[in-house]
Amino acid sequence: MAEGAVPVHGVATAVPLNPASRRRVLAAVVACICIYGITFGLTQPLLSLILEGRGVGASLIGLNAATASLGTLLASPLVPWLVRRAGARRLLLLCIALEALLLLLLKAFDSLTAWFLIRFLLGASAAGLFVVSETWINEVTSDHSRGRIVGFYTSAIAASFALGPLVIPITGIEGWAPFVIGALLVALAAIPLLFAGRVLPALEGSPSFHVLTFLLVAPVLAAAVLLAALKDSALMSLLPVYGVRSGMAEGAAATMLAVFGLGAVVSQMPLGMLADRVSRERLLALCAAGGGLGAVALPFLVGAGSPFWIMLFLWGGLYAGIYTLALILVGQRFRGAELATANAAFGLFWGIGSLSGPLLGGAAMAAWNPHGLAALLVATPLLFLLLMGWRSRCR
Repeated sequence: MAEGAVPVHGVATAVPLNPASRRRVLAAVVACICIYGITFGLTQPLLSLILEGRGVGASLIGLNAATASLGTLLASPLVPWLVRRAGARRLLLLCIALEALLLLLLKAFDSLTAWFLIRFLLGASAAGLFVVSETWINEVTSDHSRGRIVGFYTSAIAASFALGPLVIPITGIEGWAPFVIGALLVALAAIPLLFAGRVLPALEGSPSFHVLTFLLVAPVLAAAVLLAALKDSALMSLLPVYGVRSGMAEGAAATMLAVFGLGAVVSQMPLGMLADRVSRERLLALCAAGGGLGAVALPFLVGAGSPFWIMLFLWGGLYAGIYTLALILVGQRFRGAELATANAAFGLFWGIGSLSGPLLGGAAMAAWNPHGLAALLVATPLLFLLLMGWRSRCR
């Protein structure tokens, strides 16, 4: 199928995508994926703070938070089938409506038991947003500019994660205000989708592989997503704890995540532009190596002033680049229904990584307090680089 083809009545017609249409599509895609970032960034700290105030134990709070990742893991393989049944635009609008409704239901059914189910459904609807959005953005992007566009997309994701928590200082955690504001932000993101035109991702045909066999087809890409998700979830839950246990004040320890995340936001566009000019596989390996080296430096620089903050900023940028490069490479390699299946596999492996990150990180810190976390984040990129080297030799 030609670049920018527009499916009409189920048939793909080779209609070129003009710049205005491309911009509308990109605006719709970025808005859709930012829903996930905003709702995740809001609900994670909001619900944790509410449960903490009620005296709920830390392990139960963590288990409740993990149900969103479980929803993403289990729902992702179903998304390509749902797209073929309902259509890409309709499925995206349904996921948007569901995200907004579920945020309100969190307050309406204000109990821990109900929150397990609601957070599971939030993760499941996020799977639809992720798979369709990432398929769509790669379908409408030409290969020579894929890095730049995907870099912008992943920068927007990283920025949206930071927007959610900003609602809490304004509204507090009591009452309906944070839930209503979150729902309104989600609803606003549907507006660009209504003006995206008829340019939809082409998902007709049958892929030559299944979500569950993607690991055999593209083991490096599957491992890259697993590594990125494991890192994100482990650091989001444990990096401030690592800082406190290393002697930092609580405020400074919390700031570690902000600096790490800022590096991710700022660096993805330059990395994407670089990916349009150099070997994308080598750049992926460089990002993984940088992620491992940052973890090596962490115990030696923690609390060391400016060098520590600079290292965190650079570390965050390189580690986030792993997912950016994986997304660029999957768009370079697959098209149509196979691209949708590959992106569904991304959701599956992201869910596995998100669930395992805090568990492995917590176990590592229990075994070697506090530097087990750093050791885990050295070992996992090293294993990934060994996998890349083995696959290169096989080819």
